[in-house]
Amino acid sequence: MVGLAVGLAVAFVVRTARIAAVLACTLAAAFAATLAGSVLGDLVRNGVTVWLDSKQSSAHNKVMIIDAGTPAAVLVTGSYNFTYSAQRRNAENVLVMRGNPDLAAAFATNWQRLRASARPYRARAAP
Repeated sequence: MVGLAVGLAVAFVVRTARIAAVLACTLAAAFAATLAGSVLGDLVRNGVTVWLDSKQSSAHNKVMIIDAGTPAAVLVTGSYNFTYSAQRRNAENVLVMRGNPDLAAAFATNWQRLRASARPYRARAAP
């Protein structure tokens, strides 16, 4: 399972890398669903569970937890937004940590805490 708390930015990765089948769920700020060009509906239509967090003003965490709860857990974090601008224009950092399932579990627990106050996003049918 991949849990993400990176807001809209992860949609860029899913759409460009075509990894929707790998992405289990994402957490976005509630206002993201109202933005012009929002891709949250695309994620849902591709089988990704999207949660909207209206408790926080912005879902600003940039975290991927891959295979949480297993010895092979991988934690990806940093300033990198997983967007075109982050890749092509900005000075960003990304840290990939393997071999520390306890740290990945701590990040997963925080992600679950944020998700607990979120609501599922219901996508409209594709045009």
